[in-house]
Amino acid sequence: MCAQVLKILSRRRDNRVQIGKQGIQTVFKHLSSIASKPTAAEAANIILNVCYERASVALVVQCGGVATLVSCLHDSSADLQANAAGAIQSICFQVRFQHRFTDAAEQQTSQKVQSFLALA
Repeated sequence: MCAQVLKILSRRRDNRVQIGKQGIQTVFKHLSSIASKPTAAEAANIILNVCYERASVALVVQCGGVATLVSCLHDSSADLQANAAGAIQSICFQVRFQHRFTDAAEQQTSQKVQSFLALA
């Protein structure tokens, strides 16, 4: 329920601007540890809304949110995937952050390959 309220509030520019680094970190903390897929999708939607603000995009990147968003793309929840993809799209509109996704995707792929090879 709280995630739904914050999602709605994050649609307003003044709220998106005021969320700040601590607020973004808190959303990512919950996004990374939520067992409920619908709640995780709501958290990703909050990040999507926050990423409409240029200053907030920089905070999302500083908070290490790129890797979390990329990992959401592999989840079974279509809503979570869609909201994470939307946030990624907003971040990629700012050219200076595009390389972060390539780096995060390469790191995850490398870790999966290493894990697979260890099993063989």
